[in-house]
Formats: sequence, structure tokens, C-alpha cells
Amino acid sequence: QMNIGPVGSLNPFVCTPSREHVLYKGVKYALVGTCILPFRITGTIVVVALVSSLFKFATLGLSHHDRSTPLSWWRKLILKPVPFLARTLLFFWGFLYIKKHGKPELDSTKAPIVVANHVSIIDSFITVIEEIPSFVSKKENLSVPVIGSLLVATRSILIDRNDPNARKNSKDELTERAKKAFQDKRQSRIQIFPEGTTTSGEALISFKPGAFSAGVPVQPLCLVYPNKNCNLSMNANPDHMFGQLLEILLQFVNYAEVHYLPVYKPSEEEKRDPILYARNVRQVMANYMKVPTTEHSFEDVRLKLLANSLNLDSDHTTDQVLFNDVRRIYNLSFEDLRELTKNFAAMDLDHSGTLNEEEFAQLLRLPKDSAVVEEMFQLFDRDGDGSLDFKEFIVGLSSVSQSLGFDQEKIIEHCFKIFDADGDGKINLKEFASIMLVKFPHITKPEIREMFDTMDVNHDKGITFAEFKDFALKNPIYTKMAQVFIEKREKEETTTD
Repeated sequence: QMNIGPVGSLNPFVCTPSREHVLYKGVKYALVGTCILPFRITGTIVVVALVSSLFKFATLGLSHHDRSTPLSWWRKLILKPVPFLARTLLFFWGFLYIKKHGKPELDSTKAPIVVANHVSIIDSFITVIEEIPSFVSKKENLSVPVIGSLLVATRSILIDRNDPNARKNSKDELTERAKKAFQDKRQSRIQIFPEGTTTSGEALISFKPGAFSAGVPVQPLCLVYPNKNCNLSMNANPDHMFGQLLEILLQFVNYAEVHYLPVYKPSEEEKRDPILYARNVRQVMANYMKVPTTEHSFEDVRLKLLANSLNLDSDHTTDQVLFNDVRRIYNLSFEDLRELTKNFAAMDLDHSGTLNEEEFAQLLRLPKDSAVVEEMFQLFDRDGDGSLDFKEFIVGLSSVSQSLGFDQEKIIEHCFKIFDADGDGKINLKEFASIMLVKFPHITKPEIREMFDTMDVNHDKGITFAEFKDFALKNPIYTKMAQVFIEKREKEETTTD
């Protein structure tokens, strides 16, 4: 069995629970809430208003469309106070002292890209203390007060999620901007969080290769938040950004460390292979921070959120697999895995995170007392405990597809001919029902009708070969069942002879 997820290993999206005593926490919140919080909120409002005004003035007459042209000298002059104001804002948030190790290489011709681990909502504020870089952000943020002006002023790279070519376009723009900054020191450095999402800070997940595609030097930046009683990671309170910020404001004091590592210059091999480049930079950062690395990715976060929205226990379902491993081993896309998660959730009627044989039969829309259903269930149930967890479900489906190999299309064509009794190129409901009742005597007419309608995509009361093949390719378990039927029949015929 190939491994597609580190069961029981470190989950970088789950924070270590706080050991803070409830009584101490209550007293702290009461004291800070009454004595310090009003001062912090007032200071925050003042600083945000000042920063917003500066960005407004600096971006007068500027369009977000022309992002490659550096700001003129007078616009940069207006933004000069921003780093000081960013530090002042963090002071109001309880960061009385921020430790800094190393120096930022502000010359873009030496390191046009800064790559940092992503932990908290305040990561970007901390980086702005030293310089005002360009960021990579979704286009919708242009309409957010303050943030929109910041993105225009910093000539940030914007991703339009409604554009099907957004990923390629943003990667191309990032590569072009990085190369231009490498040649022209007037250009701002580009700040990127290559993990693509926030983590607990206790590990580094896989780095997306986009930041490394230009093949230019990068400066690694390690952000550490050594708070004892309050985890500053967004993952500690992932559903409520405001709640996370409020918790930060309710601490007596907060701690942060900024570690600028030496500029990493890629080898010729790394320039040719952005994935290798990203992996090696991640390892340098992990070694420095003394934390492990995992192959989790942003897609794992998306699957976890999907599982939660479907009332699945993500700890026992999607957290059991790693998307990068599933894609590499079984060639499944994120869309494939998303649909499989939805199917699994639909059949997990008791929300236990596993499927029993009855639920598995319902997934196939077939009677549970069928011998072939029982055989398929045993094929999936690799540990023989009488239930299928999400990992067994994924591995089973993928193994079925691989076991069919080049015979899959031949089996599909053979099965279509069996169903198409009159040979007119279409399977009508009567033909479909007659075969299903022979193979599955206990199947009901509504179940037959439901499966027929699912395959009859254009609802013309007939299943064409194209519709039949498309359904079979998307649901390889049915093809595997057909293969089992065919092999049994051939074996019986051989025995008879």
C-alpha cells in the first residue's frame, strides 16, 4: 500500500493548545479589556487613518492596471512615514519590542524577492517595518478600504480569481516583475508567502514554485511568534479574523522575532527546476528555525474547509491524506479529490468518518446483499475492520483505476454491447433494466431509473456510447465490477468446456 498521508504525524494547520489557566485568562482579559484595550483601539484608529491618507495621496491618478512602473520620487516621499507608522501600530497591538536578526537586502538587484513563512495576520505589518515591498494579492482586495490603496501604491501583483487563466497570468507577471527588479534597483522587492496559506508555525509546508520560477536570488525571512499564552497563528482561530485580532489586543504583551537570512543564490540546476529551488530554500529556513517540513499544501486547507462544510470530521477524513501525494501517486486533480470528498460525505450517513458496507452499497446505488458489492467492499477495506476510512476510499478507487490499465476501454466497449441488446447504438431503459435485474436481483426499479437518468446526460431516453463511456471513466469502480463479472463468466465457460 502506497503512503498518501502521514497518519498520526504533525498537522501544520492545528495549533498546540494553550496551557493558560482559565482563571488567569479571565483576570487578564478583564484588566486589559478595561485599562489597556481602549487605548489600543484609539491608537489603531489614528494610525490606520494616517496610513490610509498617505496611501490615498500617494496613489492619486494612479491605475492598478500599470503595475510595472515604479513610483515617482514624490510618491515614494509621501510613503516614507509608513514603516514608522507600521511599527507604531504594532506597538499599540502589544508588540513593545520586536527582535530582529540579520539585515534585509533592500537592493532589488541583489535579491528581488523576499520569501517568508506565513503564520499570522500581522506578518505583512511586520515586513513593512523595514521596507514597503510589492505583494501578491487577490484582486477583490482592491475594494477593501486602506488595503486597496496599499496594493495600488506598492504596485502589487493582483490575481483575478474569476479568470480561468489567473494562475498562469500571475505566475508570468511575477516572473517578469522579478527579472525586472533584478536589473533595476528602482523597482520594489516582491514579498511572497510561498506556502500559500497560514500554518501553526510549528512546521513549513510545501512551497509553491511560482516565487522561484524567475530563477533570481531570494532572501528568506523567518517569522517567529514566541508567545506563551496566546498563539498568534491564524489557524488558532481560522474562522474569525476579527476574533483573532481581538485576542492579540487582549494580551498584556506580544512577542515577535524577525530573522533575515543571507540571500540565497540559485544554482544552474535550481534555475532550471523551480520545484527543486523552492524545496531547497524551504529546507534552509526549516533548518534555521529548527522545525520539520511536511508536504501539506494550500489544497489541503481547502479540503479541510470542504470537509467541515459537509459536516465531515476532517481529523478522520481529509486530514488523513496529502493532496500532493495523491496527485503524484494517483494523478488525481484537486477537482477530482473534491468530488470524491463530496461523494464520501453524502454516503457517510452517520457522520462517523467511515463507510460501512451498507453505505458503500448506497454509494454505488446497488443492493448491499450483492456478492459483487461485498467483493468490492473487501477490495477497498484493506485493514479488514469492516469499515472504509477516507484514505482507504481514495486508495481503493485509485487502485481500481490502475488495475484496469489499458483494458478499461475494451471492457467499457464490451459492456456497452451487452446492454445494447438490439445493437442500435443506444441503451434504452428496458435494455438497461433487464441486465441490471439479472446481475442484481434485489435492485429496485427506482434505483435502476436513478442510475439510468444519471448516465443519460442529455435526457433523450437513451444512453449513447459516449455517455456510457464518460460515466464509466469517471466511476471506474463500475468498470471493475464489470471486469469481475466478465472474468467469472469466462472462468465458468472454461470449467464447462
